[in-house]
Amino acid sequence: MEIYHSIPKYPESITPQTVLIRMIEGLGFRFRWATEGLKPEDYAFRPSNDCMSIEELVRHIWGLVNWICLSMDSKRFRKQEDILQARMSILEMIIELRKTIFEMEVEDLNKVTIDGNPF
Repeated sequence: MEIYHSIPKYPESITPQTVLIRMIEGLGFRFRWATEGLKPEDYAFRPSNDCMSIEELVRHIWGLVNWICLSMDSKRFRKQEDILQARMSILEMIIELRKTIFEMEVEDLNKVTIDGNPF
């Protein structure tokens, strides 16, 4: 499956859901191509001693996307030890987020909170 190989077409109408979905699709597309073809040694790269390595950054992104998934009451994802599986898990979480938001009503979206703050 070619997950986020390209950005899907624009939505036919503008709603809170379609705006969020478009943002999520952009995230999926950019993440996919930013990490496409990286080798294990690439994930170890650290631009400087006080920066995260590519692997640490990908794992951080996994945590953030998972946090949003949990806040949206979408499907639960298991943390992956293998970095390539973690990368694929991020893309799968983004697809699940898209599906969850697409199915939500505006009223439901207004009820979503993250750490007690409105989404």
